[in-house]
Formats: sequence, C-alpha cells, structure tokens
Amino acid sequence: MPKTEPNAIAAEISADFQTYLGKGIRFESFFSEPLSELRVEGLDTLLRVHFLLQEPQDEDQVVPSTFVKGLRDRIRNLKTETRRKTETVRGAVRGRIDWNETIKLRNQSPEPIDTRFACVEPHIRYQIKENMVLVRLLDIIEEILTEDLSYALEEPQDFTWVEPWVSAQNDNSASLASDFLNLMGKNVYLDRVQVEPGDITDRMIRSGTQSRLPLYREAAALLDQYRKLMNYQIDASLSIKLLSRTMIGPGEPENLFELYWAFQILDQFPSARYEVLKHGDGLVASWQTETFSYQLYHDSTGPDTFRLQERTEEVLDGKTSDYLERQVRITDRWDTISSDLFDRSSDRTLWGGRPDIIFVRTPIERDCPTDVFLGEVKYSQDREYLRSGLRELLEYIGFLRIGDQHAVPIDEIGTSTRVSGGLFVDGIPFNSEIHTPQTFDSVTVYQFGDEFLNPFG
Repeated sequence: MPKTEPNAIAAEISADFQTYLGKGIRFESFFSEPLSELRVEGLDTLLRVHFLLQEPQDEDQVVPSTFVKGLRDRIRNLKTETRRKTETVRGAVRGRIDWNETIKLRNQSPEPIDTRFACVEPHIRYQIKENMVLVRLLDIIEEILTEDLSYALEEPQDFTWVEPWVSAQNDNSASLASDFLNLMGKNVYLDRVQVEPGDITDRMIRSGTQSRLPLYREAAALLDQYRKLMNYQIDASLSIKLLSRTMIGPGEPENLFELYWAFQILDQFPSARYEVLKHGDGLVASWQTETFSYQLYHDSTGPDTFRLQERTEEVLDGKTSDYLERQVRITDRWDTISSDLFDRSSDRTLWGGRPDIIFVRTPIERDCPTDVFLGEVKYSQDREYLRSGLRELLEYIGFLRIGDQHAVPIDEIGTSTRVSGGLFVDGIPFNSEIHTPQTFDSVTVYQFGDEFLNPFG
C-alpha cells in the first residue's frame, strides 16, 4: 500500500478547513512549526502573506503585485473634489470677488475706508472615499512587506517565493518592493489622504468596485478580497493552497496528518456551537451541551488539572521494583552531576509526555473531566515506528494524572473506559487481517480514511 500523498490529505480536509475556520476553531498549534519556507506565526499572518503573494491565473486578473506595478504613474491623476470657499481678504484679491458679500462686509464696518474683499477660492480635496479605499489597501500592503515579510526582503536569495516582489522590474531598476516602499515613504498625493482602518465601510468598498476608473475599481476589489480573507471567508481551492503552502514542504507533513484527524473528531459533533477562543495552550475547540462541556487540544498537556509527568520522588513514595529504583537513582545522580558540571539541573522528571490529541468531556456541574480520549498520530506505515507510537499512547494513558492522582488504576491501563486512546496511522500494509477501525478494549487503531468513533458514546 503506497503512502498517502500530502496533496491528497490536503484535498481531503479542505472543505473541513473552510467550515471550521468560519466556526472559530483555532489552528495555531498546527501552524506553529511550518514545514515549508514560510515563517508564519498564526493563521492571520499566513492569510496576509498569501494575499500579498498571489499570482495571477490569467492576464486579466489583478493581484497585489500587478496592482502595484505602474502605481507611481497612476496616482499622479488621483481623483479630487473641488469645493469653493468664501474667505475675507484685506488689501488684496485672491480668486473671484463675491461683490454681494463684499458690500455686506463693508456696510457693517465702522471703518471709513474698508479694503476688505470677500473672495471665492477653489479648494481641492483629496480626502474622498475612493482615495481612502485606495490608501487603506496600500497601507495593508506596506504593513505586510515591512512586518510579516521583512526577513524575506532582507535575504531574498533564500526565499524564492517572494521573487515577484524582490526582482528588478527592468535593467538597473529597484525591485517592486523597494520602489513601492519608497513611493509610500514620500508622495505628495498620498500624504494628503488620511485614513484609519475603521474609517472604511463596506458601502465605500462596494461603491469603489463600481468606479469607472480602473485604479479605484481594482483597489476596492483587492481590499474586499483581503477583508474576506481576514474574516475567514475562503473556498475549498484556497484552503488547499493555504495547507499546501504551509504544511507540504521538504519534510514529512506530520502536522497536516494531525489536522486531518482533528477534523475527523470534530465531524462527530456537527451540531456543536463552538466558542470563539482567544487564548489557550493548544486548545483547538471548545463547546457545550446542556449536560457536558468539551475541549479538544492539539500538541498539548491539556487542561490545568492534567499532568503527564512522573517525578523521581513520586516513584520512591510507593513500592518499586529494583528496576524502577535504579532508574530513579540514575536520574538523581545525573541531575546532581549536571548541576555541578554544567550549572544546569533538571526538574527530576523521570518521564514526561505530550500527546498529539487530548479530547475531554466534563459534566457541566463539575470542574474536572470525567472522560478523556488521548490520541497519538503517526503519518507512517512503518511497523516499528507504529509500534513505538502504540507504546507512547499506552504510556500517556497509564501515567496521566488528574490532580494528584493517576486517572487509571494500574490493572485498567488500556482497558479503562474513563481514559481511552486512539492510534492514528496512515496504513497497516503488513497485516491484511487487520480491518480498521479496530478496538482493543479501550484503545482503537485508525487508518487514513476511517471514520472516527465517538469515544464518549
């Protein structure tokens, strides 16, 4: 059985990615160590970078890079609005004289000789809606270049995907990025337009898309596209592009495979109303029913009440075999010598773990979970690697503490219904008699393509 290609995994989860993104699910932990060249921290940064690096699919499509080309010439003819303003001028004439207003002024004056004139002067305004939309778009592009992609602009030879922005536009000319940033730094036309992010309304953007001038029509369309991206309004094809750009790189796309299984779990709760999460160590999703609350974690140690560690003093407190006692003494001596020799001591942890997936269910009236599911994901078909994953999973189940107590008695490790586990693998080609998902007491083995079984019934 051939290993599942990363592109196939991305295609499989693209629809779920789109759906759960709109429901407020957090994916930061899956993007924390991207396997491609992009140095992104969080999904919002990824979306901003994607917006800037789009490539046109045909000669008529406008993307940020094509919009910026030729911008220096286009903004010389910014649309303006002319308003006439009447001002009082003494001893001089500026503009057209408003004789009616001038006579009124002089009739009201106590001075025997009044040299004042009411003059009507035209005032040219750049602060109009079309220009505000344009400048807001240009501000966004500038922010992405200087904040999100500054490292790539400094060392463009190491980041080929920014080539349209860093290559010379023609012989002996500056790069597109340099020319654009220089334009933004000193331009008498753009400087006359002041705009804050909250100043731009949806109505202004819709109006801009109907402009007769291509400059404003294109700017409004791009700003509308950016806003939809940042509101997570994306389609399946874009989902695949984002997943591919971030997770399919020179290494093994483990995170993509882990994301696939997280979606399989969430799919078992189609009616869940997800809470919008603003923080949390690896907390992907949280929701409640009338009787339970649920939390799904990725690459995390789970809720604050959980501990996946075994300390040396805790092992010595109980009855130990000679093997365990020797392990404790070895750890103690290692810690003592390391402290003296390297000026660095350990926390005397004999064992520690961090499951790929932690899924918990807690009764509404309680603080601690009553049901726990732990998952270990192995994007592999290698026999020994999968065996090691199974051992890791059983260690998580056996050593998990809730509060100060182990969650599972020794004789119930792997059989307890309170703490169950799942081993998620790409395939088991070496044993044709195994049909997954297959459950061994409270441990279930899944292959790519299997439907996840609700562990809480």
